[in-house]
Amino acid sequence: MTRDDAFYWLNEAYAVAQNELNLVNTEYTVPVKYTVSVLNGTQEYLSPSDFGHLLSIADSDEEEITHISYRDTLTNDSATGELYYYIRNLYIGFWPTPTEDKTVYIIYTAKSVTLSSYYDTVYLPNNNFYFLLDY
Repeated sequence: MTRDDAFYWLNEAYAVAQNELNLVNTEYTVPVKYTVSVLNGTQEYLSPSDFGHLLSIADSDEEEITHISYRDTLTNDSATGELYYYIRNLYIGFWPTPTEDKTVYIIYTAKSVTLSSYYDTVYLPNNNFYFLLDY
């Protein structure tokens, strides 16, 4: 077994541990609010590199923005004037296309980091890293 094999196995165990923690406590891997500056005429924005699972999107007044499926953005008109969000691959989009600049806050669970060195820090509650050793 090579060192690379050991790190693949270790990263799998770390991802499993964090996913299990997220099932019990959805806020465990939630970073600080991620701020997106939504610009007039720009519909889609690249999601953060550690983006795992979306919990909520709200505007600067803390009003939650409603989800809409991407398919519905292709067939519906935008007569309501309400802003919606959708997820398309690596992008978070807003529909209808925003006509004014605004700030939006995204709260999401982060993917586990990839361990590549013996000196990387493992973030598990109460230093319960023995799960990784037993894996």
